[in-house]
Amino acid sequence: MALPPEENQTFVREVDEELRRAELLRIWRSYGLWIVVAVIAILVAIAVWLYLGHRSNSTADARGERYDQVVQHLNQGNYAKATPELAEIAKQGDGYAALARLEQAAILLQNNDHAGAAAKFAQIAADPSVPEPYRQLATIRRTYAEFDWMKPSEVIDRLKSLAVPESAWFGSAGELVALAYLKQGRTSEAGQLLNKIAQTESVPESIRQRVQQLAGRYGVQPAAETAADSESAATGETTNTQSEGNASQ
Repeated sequence: MALPPEENQTFVREVDEELRRAELLRIWRSYGLWIVVAVIAILVAIAVWLYLGHRSNSTADARGERYDQVVQHLNQGNYAKATPELAEIAKQGDGYAALARLEQAAILLQNNDHAGAAAKFAQIAADPSVPEPYRQLATIRRTYAEFDWMKPSEVIDRLKSLAVPESAWFGSAGELVALAYLKQGRTSEAGQLLNKIAQTESVPESIRQRVQQLAGRYGVQPAAETAADSESAATGETTNTQSEGNASQ
């Protein structure tokens, strides 16, 4: 006698479940130990990863605080404390190490050791382990240290790729390039560059104000502005002439 359809489906389902349980039991008996070991290994790996991440963050925070203390010493003029700390931080091989090396070179520059500062900045700029923005800054600072004995063309060639609005160092690099233009007598190009720096909002306000003063000191203006001023002056003269003619009539 055949089973009703409902009971037949129930029977088949129960058989399938028994087969799955039997298969799982067989797998567990054969590989259970290895499964446990694998799970434990995964949990240990996750725990180690979390610990190392926390430790790395804690170390970075400690280095940041240490560097901030050095900067405070420098701002207070306490070079006796700052100098050995900078030397230690510079050995660490991270972003703070690059900042410490830049500060070391800046101290040399502040003490009028332009040659020593330029050499230090050149080492940083040529070091592939230093992040690119810091290498670019070192190139600019090196050029500043060497500016008085460099040819204007050398300044322009070294910094022209950084003296563009897309560069993070547009203001600093552009200012030196503009000064090199002025040395060459290229006042129109200097004026255009200074004006562009002054109008670029991403450039620090202190640099924007300085280039405006520089443009005023040398009496340079962008060619576009000069042409506009000439046109305005010509229009004014024409208006005055017409007014005088009307008055005489």
